[in-house]
Amino acid sequence: MVSEGKYLKNSGFTFVEILVVIVTMSVLFSFGYAGYRDYARRQNLEAWARKVSGDLRMAQQLASSGAKPSNDCGVLEGYHFRVNAHFAHQRYYFGPICSDFSDGQTNAHEKVVQMPEDIFINAIEISGVAAGSDLRIVFKVLEQGTNIPAGSSATITLAQVGNIRKVRRPNWRDYGVPFIDVIVTSGGEVRY
Repeated sequence: MVSEGKYLKNSGFTFVEILVVIVTMSVLFSFGYAGYRDYARRQNLEAWARKVSGDLRMAQQLASSGAKPSNDCGVLEGYHFRVNAHFAHQRYYFGPICSDFSDGQTNAHEKVVQMPEDIFINAIEISGVAAGSDLRIVFKVLEQGTNIPAGSSATITLAQVGNIRKVRRPNWRDYGVPFIDVIVTSGGEVRY
């Protein structure tokens, strides 16, 4: 029996309480997702830095051992690593330098690696050498060193640019774009 003036207690939730819980969960999810997305992008950039430095080390190892790619390579002079930093064709190349290949000739033994669209690879910068898009790192045969001047280093910059495609390296920090420098010293040490 219910007495007058007293209300029955409902055991459910009000609309406002449910709305507050849903909004709170949405905010927490959005922060969590943004953090995960940034983490995944950093890991992707790190993976590409490892791949580039691994390919540099492979070129160095092949040159150091004097391994010729095949019999059609006359005298092996070393292995090179070069970057095509054009926005439409982001890729890098490495392969042998043989005495019978002219500079303009296509090297059939050259490995070509296409960069993903969200990773930008900058042209090689060698300290003490005039900038140019045709710079390359050369590992000479039988541990004779590199083409990098003594006391200098070559830098290959990888950046996680996402939708910012027309940004050059000096502006990357202005946009907060994460980047990694892969450095090759004149002695041939590769680090990032």
